Amino acid sequence: MRAYLATREVMCHVALWQLVEALDNKVPDAVQSELLIEEGRLTARATAWFLRSPRLAEPMEHTFTRFMPAVEALRDRLASDAAASPKAATWTAVGVPAPLAWGIASAEGLYDALDVAEVAENVQRGVAEVAEVHAEVADRLGIARLRQQIDALPADSHWQSLAKGALADDLGGLQRRITQAVMAAGEAAPPHCSPPGKRPMRARGTGLTPRLDAWIKRSRLVSPSFIFAKRCWRR
Repeated sequence: MRAYLATREVMCHVALWQLVEALDNKVPDAVQSELLIEEGRLTARATAWFLRSPRLAEPMEHTFTRFMPAVEALRDRLASDAAASPKAATWTAVGVPAPLAWGIASAEGLYDALDVAEVAENVQRGVAEVAEVHAEVADRLGIARLRQQIDALPADSHWQSLAKGALADDLGGLQRRITQAVMAAGEAAPPHCSPPGKRPMRARGTGLTPRLDAWIKRSRLVSPSFIFAKRCWRR
């Protein structure tokens, strides 16, 4: 129950449910159901995350304070992609208000806010900075592609659904650990090391942070796809 309550408050589910209920007799029932099911996937994954987390034993107020800023930061980060998503376009076309459609379209990505908050606290860095590196780790190392492949797996039975969930959780844990290692390694190069006459390199907009580049070189990283496949094989 505590894990579910933590998820409900951290993800601001109550307000969202009220907005969906307000669409009674304004949009088809099937659309309302689809919105709730989409958000329900986030509820299930986040509740499982809290069940595994030692944070569950902490006072609930501390949990809200720790995780809600990360959720809001990631929500803002995902807003543009959510607005352009086919799902959001389909929902708005039948009368769902755009902000609500965008919010639910970004629900799956909000799960990462839990890991971002943990890493930010562990390395004592800002949530926005950690979210930037966390997303770039996924893009640069092919984790996003692996997640898409997991999503494409069949889930025709209860056990297949559990297996998909376990794979997704393992992959998320790998991304979190790499992100923390990159953040803990510190900046790759101070501003005075930039080439003469050029501005210092910055994380945002470069497509690859100098910090992540330096960490990959130091760690002689094996492809995450290979690591993940090997771990799954050992099971």
